[in-house]
Amino acid sequence: MKEDVKKVRHAGEVVGEATIPVYETITELVESESDERILNMFNKQNCVRIMGNERAKHTPTKMGKGKRWDLAFNTLTPEEAASFAGNVEGLKEFLEGDEIAARVDALIQEESGE
Repeated sequence: MKEDVKKVRHAGEVVGEATIPVYETITELVESESDERILNMFNKQNCVRIMGNERAKHTPTKMGKGKRWDLAFNTLTPEEAASFAGNVEGLKEFLEGDEIAARVDALIQEESGE
């Protein structure tokens, strides 16, 4: 077993330190805690994980504006791209519009397997 020291914060201020045991094997864990406590802790964390996974299905993927812009640009048809030759402002406006946003959202959803 190792130990990890973490800073404890309260209201944004460091108010102390806590020493956290970091178990390296199941045997170490079982020897240090009761079966009831291990099951209780595991079940609580498992619940948090499963609920988080379900919540993530309904949370829009966070992505920076630059990445969305790149994806939006890549969804353009050759005809659309050609129509903005020499018109950078028009291209920017089009790439930030609702039609392209819907394409990017669909692409993100497709890539995430939903």
